[in-house]
Amino acid sequence: MDGGDDDRLKRLRQKAEVFVRELKTTSDAPPGALVMKKLLHELQVHQIELELQNDELRQAQEELERSYACFFQLFHKAPVGYLVLDSTGIIRQANETFCGMVGQDSAGVTGKPFSRFISEKERAGFAARYRAFFKNPRHKNMELSLWYSDRYLLPVRIEAAALPTLPDPFSFQDGPKLLVVVSDITEQKNAREKIARYTAELETLNGQLEIEMDKARQLHQSLLPRSFPRIPGLSFAAYYQPAQRLGGDFYDVLHRGNRLVFYLSDVSGHGLDGAMLSVFIKYTVKNYVSLAPAEAIKPAAILDFLAEQFCRENYPEELFICAFVCVLNLESMELSYSQAGFQDTPFVRLGDGRKLKLAGNNMFILNFFLGLEGVNKFTEGRLMLTPGSTIFLNTDGLSEQGYAGLYYVERLEEVFFANAHLSPQEIARAVTEDFRRFNGGSLQGKDDITFLILQLHPSSGSGQKWNESGESGEGGFSCPQRISSSLKMMG
Repeated sequence: MDGGDDDRLKRLRQKAEVFVRELKTTSDAPPGALVMKKLLHELQVHQIELELQNDELRQAQEELERSYACFFQLFHKAPVGYLVLDSTGIIRQANETFCGMVGQDSAGVTGKPFSRFISEKERAGFAARYRAFFKNPRHKNMELSLWYSDRYLLPVRIEAAALPTLPDPFSFQDGPKLLVVVSDITEQKNAREKIARYTAELETLNGQLEIEMDKARQLHQSLLPRSFPRIPGLSFAAYYQPAQRLGGDFYDVLHRGNRLVFYLSDVSGHGLDGAMLSVFIKYTVKNYVSLAPAEAIKPAAILDFLAEQFCRENYPEELFICAFVCVLNLESMELSYSQAGFQDTPFVRLGDGRKLKLAGNNMFILNFFLGLEGVNKFTEGRLMLTPGSTIFLNTDGLSEQGYAGLYYVERLEEVFFANAHLSPQEIARAVTEDFRRFNGGSLQGKDDITFLILQLHPSSGSGQKWNESGESGEGGFSCPQRISSSLKMMG
């Protein structure tokens, strides 16, 4: 009995003693009748107390049974296996879920070594790790394969927590125990194997793509001019650095009769799409310049033809072309120019020192806009060049390159005009060196970096004509064979 029951019985005894003393002091009532009456009353009261105690005990028993049933469900019906292991790896208790994992009943599991159910090739590794695992299981896990009825292996992950010292119902020995959680990882393992297969396939495909990308890169580089037209009185320099293995920028210089056509283009994308669009631009413009009458070789006409052919090819709507096209009349030295969505305005320094920009506001070439009223009606500008004039065209990869919160556009104009009196090769060298200093010592940009320089030699009276090395001289020059990451120069 607990303390409450002892107090209650003590009070009953004290009450009975008082009752006996009262009987001894009463002379009128028959002693026997009074005693029996009092005793009967006390017995009835005690009976009621016992019945109340019995009800309390019954309620406590029912609560214990409900708690046990709940524990049984939580332990045996859990979605993971539960084991209680001793320090030697013997299973002291197992839930029904674990028994189902190994295809045994409780009697076939309890008292058996856990290693008995592990695949043979993993038992030695488990035995070597178990002592440290038992001693400090926190943040540790092991992946194993369990035999199901010795028929097939089930991949599992085990994690554990140390249990306090509890009586062992099987060996009647006390000692530390390990509560082990056994999780079926079949789905995770299958997923990992599938990912591994997909990764291997992707690596194979990536290798094939790398080969195709190399071919496309070689194609793109082969499209860039290896030499510039040899035209007395004119010098050229160009620079090209792709942002990735495949670039989206392109430039070319074409000579037909008394017309010199030169242009820069920038297309969406820097992969295979960009390379293919560069192929399209090169041969579309080349075909037009080769076949059109000389008087029809005009910048706006070239862009009109390019847009028309782009529409006929039915390129995806997300692809577009930006371009700046110039045509120089070699007899009059009149420069006509037009642009399609070209962001950067070319710089011009005339022979007399005047500084100009060739602005324009035409829409870039995109399938979506073609055919709309008033769209892609390319306009032209004109400018008379004088001896010593220099033109600098660049794509936005140069001007928009940022470093330390600044953009190169803020100094490009200054660098060009400060060096525009030099030869095209020296101008190109000045721009690239300044860009390197600005860009933390690197010529690599986030976008393709491309620029093209054309310069009219000073008047013959001055006796100056620039050659490739910047020295005075006559004649044309060959362009260096290296395309990427190098200056391309021609005079």
